[in-house]
Amino acid sequence: DSITIHIRQLIVNSIRILNLDGTLLRTPPNYIIDSELEFLTMAVSWPIEAGTEFILEISYSGFLRDDFTGFLRTSYINEATGETVFLATTLFQPVNARAAFPCYDEVHYKTPFRVEITHNRAYNAVSNMPTSELRFSGDLITTIFEETPPIPTYVLAFTVSDFKIVGIQEGQFKIRVAARPSAVLAGQAYDGLELGYTMLRTVEDLFQIAYSLPKSDQLAIPNIQGASNSWGLITHHEDILLKVDSNATRQHIREMRVAHEYAVSQLTCYLIK
Repeated sequence: DSITIHIRQLIVNSIRILNLDGTLLRTPPNYIIDSELEFLTMAVSWPIEAGTEFILEISYSGFLRDDFTGFLRTSYINEATGETVFLATTLFQPVNARAAFPCYDEVHYKTPFRVEITHNRAYNAVSNMPTSELRFSGDLITTIFEETPPIPTYVLAFTVSDFKIVGIQEGQFKIRVAARPSAVLAGQAYDGLELGYTMLRTVEDLFQIAYSLPKSDQLAIPNIQGASNSWGLITHHEDILLKVDSNATRQHIREMRVAHEYAVSQLTCYLIK
């Protein structure tokens, strides 16, 4: 007689329970939020039998966080203009997706995700999967991504930024690096791109596990703590991914970190499947 999912510091605006065709199934349920347990519990007016299928639609509001969890905001200084440029990215590991959207935020729950992000034309959006469609409306773009395989919430990732992208295409497969426009223009992203390609293929050979997504992106994120080895979208602090000098020690650290993220990402994919 209730539905419980995870939530963290989000504002629930409305909840509806719908039939699979989108029509209203039941009146909106009453709900309570337990901030300590991070539970959103919705009481329903009828007993839910095992195997029942319906749509739970939750309208909610949140904010870009500054504690390096969930969906967060960071920034960099445009060297040419001196202006602060903001971007938003995700760090969901291990249980921080609930800070971005209400969900079953536990590793053993897996589902396909269909992600759509509406953003200003001056920005672009990337996620685990390739873009399938762009919809334009005035100053806004809605970026629609292909559906993911069944994954747990902590593997989901997306970023909205003004980054420029460089890449290598091999048949239908793409491997890319995205970074600050000035860094890409200065050629600092190409070494990370080659490292990513080498490490991805090396991990495939080492573990005999073929990479099964159509693309792999690495993002160089400024002013961020931590990294994400999400399937299809790996984020690093930009000091790891961008090559700004020929220091041998820093290069060795970069190689080890890129290799680590690809190894963990690839084994995660295998375990998920």
